[in-house]
Amino acid sequence: MARENKEQQLDEETLRRRAAIRKAQRRRKATVAKFLNGVKAAFVLIAVMFLLSLIIFPGWTSSLRGEDSNVYASERGTNPKMEGDARGEAPKEDGKADEKLPEKEPEPEPEPEPVYETISIRCIGDVMAHKSQVDGALTDKTAGTYDFSGHLKYVAPYVGDADLSIANIETTFKGSGPYKGYPSFNAPDVLAQNISDMGVDVGLLSNNHIMDQGLTVLERSIDHLRSCGMITAGSRHDGEKRYVIMDVKGVKIGLVAYTYETPRNGGKRTINAAILNSAAETVINSFTQDSYDVLDKDLAVIKEQMDACRQDGADVVILYMHWGEEYQKSGNAFQRYMAKAMANAGADIIFGSHPHVPQEIDMVEVTDASGAVTKTVPVFYSMGNFISNQRTETLSGTYGANAAARTEQELIACVDLTVCIDDGSFTIDRTSFIPLWVDREKKSDGTYNYGVIPLVEGFENNEMLVRTGHVSRAKGALDAMTALIGEQYLNRTPYEQKTGEDGAPLPETKVTVLPGFEYQNAAQ
Repeated sequence: MARENKEQQLDEETLRRRAAIRKAQRRRKATVAKFLNGVKAAFVLIAVMFLLSLIIFPGWTSSLRGEDSNVYASERGTNPKMEGDARGEAPKEDGKADEKLPEKEPEPEPEPEPVYETISIRCIGDVMAHKSQVDGALTDKTAGTYDFSGHLKYVAPYVGDADLSIANIETTFKGSGPYKGYPSFNAPDVLAQNISDMGVDVGLLSNNHIMDQGLTVLERSIDHLRSCGMITAGSRHDGEKRYVIMDVKGVKIGLVAYTYETPRNGGKRTINAAILNSAAETVINSFTQDSYDVLDKDLAVIKEQMDACRQDGADVVILYMHWGEEYQKSGNAFQRYMAKAMANAGADIIFGSHPHVPQEIDMVEVTDASGAVTKTVPVFYSMGNFISNQRTETLSGTYGANAAARTEQELIACVDLTVCIDDGSFTIDRTSFIPLWVDREKKSDGTYNYGVIPLVEGFENNEMLVRTGHVSRAKGALDAMTALIGEQYLNRTPYEQKTGEDGAPLPETKVTVLPGFEYQNAAQ
């Protein structure tokens, strides 16, 4: 009984302890639950505040993420770069106001490609007007009209095709008859127009026949050539320059032209033995060949003119010299001496005539102090006649058959250049000659028809040569010129019309004078 009471007491005690443990556990669970509910509420509050900050303070939230606020600013329509960079200022960061960012080095501009232009230059020899030529060009005796274009029709395309064409006009234009040939030339005005229409840009009046009709007629001849559309050189009006500079496709080409004098008379200069008065001396470019001492003084004057031409802007300087001995097939000592001196003095190209027959081509080298070649100057000692009545039938008895035959031979001197427009430097691509032969046939009225025949490939079929039966004479002229000058210079390419990419003919090159030479067009 006592044991039972004791056991009952133990059971009640255990039950009380167990009940107390369960009560303590319930209190702990309630405390934990309360804490967790508080934490949950705090997280909810933080989340709500964060979401609100995204809407109200986007700049602040972006800074939390380490992002550039410019992105959000641009979304709001405001761009700090427009506020700072557009004024050349750096955006303001970290309290550093107006701090400029380093400027990026600009990319270097590419060097412009050099601009080059090709220039073809052609020069023809003595345009003579012997009396038989004038008579053969008469078209209406009553009206007194003339036309020389038929004499030029075969050769005209070869002259006019060049960018710059030059001719020695060895006659005068008084404006009225009587028309005369040798020894005192006076030609109908239309000859100058026919030469211009053929494509000649420059008419040279620097030869031994310019004073055949006196100074007044020389002055009229200058004006007449200009009125026909040609630029003139060699003789001028008082006050004008002794040279001319032309613009040819953007290239500035200068031209200086001189003629030889006959021996002096009482210390006075003469041309064809006619004494030049002071007025004539002033307007004619001439040099003497009396002696080397006197010649050197005149060559120094020519050098001064070439220097002035270059200083006035000429990229290329052409020198024309009326020199040499008539009917001689080689240049003489004076010609060679002058060619070398003038090449060294600055001439880039030298054209010559007067002997009435072709002479050789020379390539004169210019050297510096060390002996190195700095440039090579092509020299045409004589281009012969361009058109005349000098030939086998008229001169054999006076000068012999060989010399007479050579007067029928002539050439077109050709120099082709490539010029850098940017600095005026140039190279000579080709020096050549087109061989010519002058044919003549008698007409029913007793006068003569003339034709300048280019001896190019296929010339044997030329209608005039076939008609006159002179093909073999023309072949002989071609062989003689080739042997004299050299096949390396021979140009026998037939004429072809230049066309553009669309097949249309290219317009003729317009040659104009530079400012300061406007008087060249005064008579037009």
